Amino acid sequence: TWNSLEPNDDQFDFSSIDQKIAIINDNRGDQEFFYTLAISAGCGSPQSPGYPKWMDNRDDIEKWTIKFRNYTCSSMPKGWDDNYLSELKELATALSNKYKSDTNLKLIYVPQATGNGIEGHFNGNFNPSNKNDWSPLTSQGLSKETWKYAMKESALIFAQAFNDRAIGLELHTIIGRSDIPLEALNELYDDPRTGKRVGAAMWWLFGKDEDLELARGMRDFRGDVYGQVGANSTQPTRIGDCDYTTPLDMAIDMGMRYIEPWDREFKRDSSFGLDQTAYDIQKENFRKFN
Repeated sequence: TWNSLEPNDDQFDFSSIDQKIAIINDNRGDQEFFYTLAISAGCGSPQSPGYPKWMDNRDDIEKWTIKFRNYTCSSMPKGWDDNYLSELKELATALSNKYKSDTNLKLIYVPQATGNGIEGHFNGNFNPSNKNDWSPLTSQGLSKETWKYAMKESALIFAQAFNDRAIGLELHTIIGRSDIPLEALNELYDDPRTGKRVGAAMWWLFGKDEDLELARGMRDFRGDVYGQVGANSTQPTRIGDCDYTTPLDMAIDMGMRYIEPWDREFKRDSSFGLDQTAYDIQKENFRKFN
């Protein structure tokens, strides 16, 4: 979380990232490894807020109230506020100074001022009596114009800080509309400052019950598309096939360059992993994807 990396304004602590990199280095043997960096800037929870809590006391950063799951953030920074974006730029600069020389870092996901801080959605923030009524957010300033600005400026900040790396921008419908994220994405792709390195990320790859309009727009996108499988293979109500066939078929159909499955799919373990038959099926599925 951004909150853990910058617990006080302009005081950065990247030890949590370094510890994870060290664990991989200590266990990878002679194998190469590459990693992606995803930092939450969202509401989070009382135990793990994403955005820096010192922003609560910043009167020059405009706030609003949003919900994430069962938690309400009453002082969430608005992602389109220019002073908030200036702080995000300082974070990106500090991260770049620290990690840009690490060639194992291949992809940076854009932090977004949303519920969980990576995924670009405000799920659950509609009027409880009408799921098509987003007035709880639009009455506080959320609109097509403000959110496109938030998405584009945040992505530009990281594309310019890491000017030779892939940048992933996670897309969801905003106030029930697919045109908002899709327009922002395509305008970023055409912006010469991004070097066509900003790609679309789908952290809701299930292979079924997808938002077809948004998925279709991502499939037709001219740049790279990245996916994260939204559940593990013990959850058949969420995953169409327990062996991941459905989400992987969708990933292939959409031309995804890279996907992140759950670690369970690579384990042979009676408590949480796969038995040998399921493991062999899963291995073949991922071989086809690669």
